[in-house]
Amino acid sequence: MELMVAVSILSILVVLLTGIFLESVRSQRTALINQQLIGEARYVIEHIGRAGMLARVDHGGMTGYHCVIDEGVLKEGIFKTDENSVTFVNQRGNCMRYFLDEGVIKVEKNEVEIGKLTSSDFQVSQFNLKAQEEDYEKDYRLTIFIKMESEAGQIEAQTTISSRN
Repeated sequence: MELMVAVSILSILVVLLTGIFLESVRSQRTALINQQLIGEARYVIEHIGRAGMLARVDHGGMTGYHCVIDEGVLKEGIFKTDENSVTFVNQRGNCMRYFLDEGVIKVEKNEVEIGKLTSSDFQVSQFNLKAQEEDYEKDYRLTIFIKMESEAGQIEAQTTISSRN
């Protein structure tokens, strides 16, 4: 009888310890995924922000690609934004475009896709950009908003960059 009680208590103890161990492994996995998600969102914002701070005025096709200014338009500007992309001339005179395509943020340089800023492990559900260029010769601002999701959760991040004048 005493042996059955001891075996029962040990069995319950083993089951509880196994459950605690498995739950801690799941929690650690979730924390790691969230950490990677935050890292990717931070990388996207820093990459675009750093490049955007050094953006140049497009004087209407200076790069040969009509980067920000459409052909035939007599206007200058720094950024061209639409719902899910931003285009500008970088400090080296290249036409850069960052855009959302099937849940991944991609980069084009001089109208040729050169890579991805986010991995396919995470889904980018929102990528919004807003440019404010009242007097772009003196000051401009670009607001970047990103919402990324994973099986473990989601993150929203936003920043605003300004010119380096």
